[in-house]
Amino acid sequence: MYRTYIMKLWLATMVVAPIVLFALILTIDPDILALYPIVKLLVFVIFVGSVHSIPTLLCVNLLSNLLERNIKHTKNLKAATILISVIGVVITFSLLSDPDSLDRKEFNWGLTLTLLYSLFIVIFGAIFKIRLD
Repeated sequence: MYRTYIMKLWLATMVVAPIVLFALILTIDPDILALYPIVKLLVFVIFVGSVHSIPTLLCVNLLSNLLERNIKHTKNLKAATILISVIGVVITFSLLSDPDSLDRKEFNWGLTLTLLYSLFIVIFGAIFKIRLD
């Protein structure tokens, strides 16, 4: 089912991207996380990212009927879903981030997380299979 594909794509992206971000932070600049319990912060980032991505998930779900009716090839359906999802992530980041109110380092890590979300949408979008019934 196409909706199962969408949910797997969303869940995998919401969990894996923050984990990779934390691995990068621990490798590049571990002092940022020194004040916080890492596991609690990771769970918090996954939760907040999931909540902020709900509008994009809803848009993809709402467009899924239109896409399924008009796009018959699964490769094209995947490409459209990936494109809509990446655009949604970028729009969400643009609306929620204010470079003037954040420390430059925090803004850069937020931008990195957005790029990781986009990267994993593409990776998981290509890996996961769509079954059209």
